[in-house]
Amino acid sequence: MSFKSKIAKISGGSALLVATLMSSFSAHAQYQETTLTNSTPGVTTGTFSIQSTSLYNISQLSSSGSRAYNYVASYFTAGAARSYYFGQTSAPTDTVMFLVTGTFNASAPSSNAQVLNDDTTAASHLSRAGAIVISCGSSSYCPQVQYTLANGQRVTLVVTTYSSGATLGLPLTFYTDGLGTFSASASAGPDAANTQTMVYLNSFDVNSALTHRTMVIAESLSYDCSIFDANDICVSWGGRYGNSGNSITNGAGVLTVAYRFLPEFYVGAFVDQSAPMDYGTSIRSTGMDPTFGGFLVWQENPDQSGFRVRLSAAHHNGNVRITREASLTNTEGGRARQGCKAGVMELIFPMGSTWMRMCCFRPMLAFAAVQRAGKAILKNLGIVSNIR
Repeated sequence: MSFKSKIAKISGGSALLVATLMSSFSAHAQYQETTLTNSTPGVTTGTFSIQSTSLYNISQLSSSGSRAYNYVASYFTAGAARSYYFGQTSAPTDTVMFLVTGTFNASAPSSNAQVLNDDTTAASHLSRAGAIVISCGSSSYCPQVQYTLANGQRVTLVVTTYSSGATLGLPLTFYTDGLGTFSASASAGPDAANTQTMVYLNSFDVNSALTHRTMVIAESLSYDCSIFDANDICVSWGGRYGNSGNSITNGAGVLTVAYRFLPEFYVGAFVDQSAPMDYGTSIRSTGMDPTFGGFLVWQENPDQSGFRVRLSAAHHNGNVRITREASLTNTEGGRARQGCKAGVMELIFPMGSTWMRMCCFRPMLAFAAVQRAGKAILKNLGIVSNIR
């Protein structure tokens, strides 16, 4: 083999090595680690007891006994929905790691425990997660677990010793191969990332609740009372029930009164009292104030033929209680108050022939506008018809 061929072979081998290293680095570019030391504030430590004198299988956590194990916990909130590797690269002794969804309960160590590992080879730490092991009593004694998390899910990584009664000191190093946030201590308050995730998921129910209330208040603008007695007074009582899909139902009682102060004019008011209702699984309307409103009508003729102008308005106020679902831990419950305001103006006049107006079909031109929280969300302008 010529000298040039040898150089080419060496160069090719070097390129292959560099490419392999670059590929490994790219595959584990999201690797991160955290080290808990004696100066780390709020580190969670403690002792739990089981029956076994050595711990290497997750089923042993459910055996009650008097063998004490010291432990240190670290908390992790996922930054993506994916499968994660967690492990240790450094510890002063032979350690065991297990993952708990939620917060670890030392009095019931098997509660919500998902996976456990005693020993993983240094080569596996490197190939799976890009972690370079230093030692956990030995380079082959550092544990590694794998678990699939939802975006924003919070878990507890519990590290203890292989043998009961063994001392577990600091520092301890934890790592993961994916996006997320490590925390040294259990949060005293709600978990921000989990709460933010649940706010996003609950927003669909909140939107349905507000849309339903908008539909109800828009419908209330058509309430009328136009059959008057000898004293030019009209009183109407009725009920309302609606189903908008998405498990949203609502019922109410409606009282409408009107007074005709001139043959061409009458004025009225209505009260619509809704019952408390549920929207999906996490939203409930409570403390519902009644929807109330009024209307003023001018009509060319007392029998409602000819030109007719109607002006009406309504107002609604109520509370919507939002309860975060328990699918993610440490989420914060909350309450929100939603207010709806709506107004409509209708200009109605007959079109077409005299025969059409007298028979049964009256084309009309109408305009309507509905507002919620100060923003116009429904506008309509078009030709409508009225069946007599």
